[in-house]
Amino acid sequence: MGKTHKPECPLRVIISERGSWKNEVSTYLQRILTKLILQDPFLVRSSTELVQALVEGQLASVNNGFSIDVQDLFYSVPQQGLFRAVRETIEASGELEFHNSAGMTTEQFLEVLEVYLKCTIVCFNDLFYVQKGGI
Repeated sequence: MGKTHKPECPLRVIISERGSWKNEVSTYLQRILTKLILQDPFLVRSSTELVQALVEGQLASVNNGFSIDVQDLFYSVPQQGLFRAVRETIEASGELEFHNSAGMTTEQFLEVLEVYLKCTIVCFNDLFYVQKGGI
């Protein structure tokens, strides 16, 4: 994918999971993770949600704002921190309900997530590379 606004890094690698086992696993992980209840007062799920909050006056007391462009966000997320955050969110959302929804324990789910994240392998110029960090 072209990134014209970043001349030092003009291309972003996009890895397709289509037709692979990772596609099935990622679909399952996404389905389960989206059911978790996030307790984040600063969470904005979409620009539409932000515009609606502005129109409804929910942010009337806010006098200023800012936007952050995080460089290489997903490649920089530490996996251990991610696992800890997922575990805490599962616990806060209710483990029994999570187990019933996921069909497995929290530990088993985190193992599936870890295997999924550690299996991103790319072949470039006949050399294979394994993603070691980030998501």
